[in-house]
Amino acid sequence: VLECAVFRNALKKARQICTTIASVRYAIGENQTSDYLSVTVSIGVTQLKKNDSVADLIARADKALYDAKQKGKNCAVGRKS
Repeated sequence: VLECAVFRNALKKARQICTTIASVRYAIGENQTSDYLSVTVSIGVTQLKKNDSVADLIARADKALYDAKQKGKNCAVGRKS
C-alpha cells in the first residue's frame, strides 16, 4: 500500500520492485559452488476511488494481479477500473 501515491507513480514503483527482486540470486547451499535460486513477483496495482468499499479495492487489485500473472509473471499491471 502506497499512501497518497499517484497511480502512474505507484505502477512505476511496482515495476521497479519486480526488476529489483528478479535481479537478486540466492545461494541454495553454503559454499561458493552452490546452485542459485532466482525469485520473481507479479504485482497488481490499483487506486482507491471515492465510493470504493474495501471489497471493491481488493477485487480490483486481485484482477490486476491476475492480469500480471497472465502476462507471463514477473511484471506489474495496473487497473483503474
